[in-house]
Amino acid sequence: MLESFYFLVAINALALAWCSIIFIPTRWIRWGWLWYLQILVTEWIALSLALSILHVLVSPWLLWFPIVIIFYIFQRTQIFKEHPSDNSQGLQDLSWPTSLVKNIWPFHRSVKCVPWSSKTTFMHNGHLRFPTSETPEQLCIHIHGGAWKHGDARQLSFISRLFNQLQTEVISINYKKYPQDNLSRIISSVEETFLEIYASESPNKKVVLYGRSAGAHLALMLAAKFSNKIERVIALYPVTDLSSLVAESSPNDLLKTPQWIREVTGDSPDNLKLYAQLSPAKLLHPEMPPILAVHGDNDPVVNIQQSDLLFREAERKGLDITYLRFKFATHGFDALWNGLSMQIFRRVLKQFLRKS
Repeated sequence: MLESFYFLVAINALALAWCSIIFIPTRWIRWGWLWYLQILVTEWIALSLALSILHVLVSPWLLWFPIVIIFYIFQRTQIFKEHPSDNSQGLQDLSWPTSLVKNIWPFHRSVKCVPWSSKTTFMHNGHLRFPTSETPEQLCIHIHGGAWKHGDARQLSFISRLFNQLQTEVISINYKKYPQDNLSRIISSVEETFLEIYASESPNKKVVLYGRSAGAHLALMLAAKFSNKIERVIALYPVTDLSSLVAESSPNDLLKTPQWIREVTGDSPDNLKLYAQLSPAKLLHPEMPPILAVHGDNDPVVNIQQSDLLFREAERKGLDITYLRFKFATHGFDALWNGLSMQIFRRVLKQFLRKS
C-alpha cells in the first residue's frame, strides 16, 4: 500500500514538473538546456499523452493532468492572418493538425545532402543543393540562422524534402559571419551569392526565399532589394527592426541584445540611421513579393513583437502577407518535424507555395 502511494506521488510530481515547463516565462529561458527542453515539451506531446494515460489508470480521480494537456493542445491552434483577407478555408483546414495522432513521433529522418552540381562550381564552397527527381518548377534558397555568427548550410536541411515534394529545388547557402564581417558586409555577401545563383538558373524558374531567425532577416532584406527577382519569401521568427529589438530587450537578457546588435552592426555613431537601413520592416514597399511570417509568442531569442511589427507595416502598405502566430511556440520549434507547430506550418507552407 505504501509503495502504491509513493508511486502515485511520483507520477503526480513528474506530471506537474513536465506540465510546468510549458508555462515557464520567456524571460527565464535563453540559450541553454532549458530552451531545448521547452522545445521538446511544447512540441512533443507523445510523453505528455503517455503520462496522462498512466496517470488516469493509476489515479482515476485525479484528472487535472489530462485536462492541462487538452487545454495545451487547443491553445496550440494558431492565429492565421492573411492579406487579402479571404482566409476562411485556411482557418477551417488549419484549426487542428490532422496528422497529430498518425505522426506523433516528432524527430525527422536524415536526408542525404547532394553536393553542389558541377555546372555551378563557380559558387563558394559549402553550399548544398537538393535537386528534385523531376524538372523543378521553383527554386528555394534557404538561408540559415545563427545570430549572423553561427551555423552553416547544413542547418535544418531536412526541410528540403518538403520542398522537393512540391517540385521545388532547394539550395542552402553559406554566407560571411561576424566577427570577421559586420552586418552590412554579411548582407552584401548574401546579395552576391543570390545574384550568382539567380544568374545560373533558368529565367523561367520561380525563386523562393526561406530564412530562419537571422537568416529570415537576410531573406527579407533580399526581398526588399530584389523584389522583381523573387516570387515569395518565408521568414521564421525573423529580426525585422533592430531599433525596437534593442529597445524592448529585457534586463534579464542573457544574450545582451543591445550590446550584441551594436557589435554586429559596427557600432556606428549614428546607430538609429544605420539600424533603419538594416531593418526589413523599415524597407517594405508596394512591389514586395508575398510574405509568410511565422513566430511563436514564447520566443526567448527574437521577441514576437518583431513579427507583429512586420505584419502591421505590411498590412499598412497593402502587401500580401500571411502570418502564423503560434501560442507557446519557442525559437527553433521547426527543429521537430512532427511537432504541433511544425505540422500546422507545413500545411500552411504548401498552401502558400501553391497560391496563385
